[in-house]
Amino acid sequence: MAGVYNPGISDHEMVYATMEENAIQYPSKVITFRSYKNIDEHKLHEDINSAPWHVGEIFDSIDDQYYYWNSLLTDVLNEHAPVKRMRVRAKDVPYMTEEWKAAIRMKRKFSKKFAKNPTDENLQLKKSCRNVASKLRRQSLKYYWKKKTEEMNHDARQFFKVFKPFLDSRASVVDDSVILLEKDGMEVKDQTKVAEYFVEYFTEIACEIGDPELLELFEGQLYDYKSVESIRNHKEIDNSPKFRVGKVRQDEVQLALENLKVSKSCGYDGLPNRLLKLISGRLTPSLTQMFNACIQDNYWPVQWKKGEW
Repeated sequence: MAGVYNPGISDHEMVYATMEENAIQYPSKVITFRSYKNIDEHKLHEDINSAPWHVGEIFDSIDDQYYYWNSLLTDVLNEHAPVKRMRVRAKDVPYMTEEWKAAIRMKRKFSKKFAKNPTDENLQLKKSCRNVASKLRRQSLKYYWKKKTEEMNHDARQFFKVFKPFLDSRASVVDDSVILLEKDGMEVKDQTKVAEYFVEYFTEIACEIGDPELLELFEGQLYDYKSVESIRNHKEIDNSPKFRVGKVRQDEVQLALENLKVSKSCGYDGLPNRLLKLISGRLTPSLTQMFNACIQDNYWPVQWKKGEW
């Protein structure tokens, strides 16, 4: 909104303008982590040493051995270093202060406390912390704009750079989920027709690939097709292993566990390197037995083949 105002004390009217600002909101995400806050290393070692690791050796399947080993280890770790979830932001807003951040933590703490135990006392604590956080937010914004205004007095070119993140950009948002297709000079927006055109195109392309005889064969006839038979015959002729892997020793496994980097993130199994390194001495025998079973049977547990990205 903009306009002019005649204060009545000058021949020149005062020009004014107001701009609606939107507070910057960086997207948040939920992270999963293990809490080491109350961990007792002595008690952890006792529980690890008393766990029945040898029971896993009775299973014939390596997958069953690993499942037992992982379940036993996870139960012990969950007791000493429980898994927790926390919502975090990749980046703080520019007007964030440490005092305001601490007030936000207190507000969330007492909000959870009230949700678990909705008493009048907890309600008052929740409201009090909420009011403190709101007050500090207003103060932070006020101080931020005051500081930026003083800086812009020395460099007017910084005006748009400072205000741009707060401007409303919703009008320029484009829906990326819509595929626009041009066919025969016409723009196609109907997503059903777009999908049909894609199916028609790629089906025609696929029909031109490979031997035309394949189009006349049924699924059962493909088993005896010449290219498939050639691969099968080659496998039957040369089925000997190209190399053999020697069994690992306990000292090698122990050294590998001790050299784990604690700064690395967990794998698919969710077992942190920090704890694996901490209890490496007790895990070494069971892991060595499982590794050698994999080598002997030429089989790798299914869970060890999984990953996340």
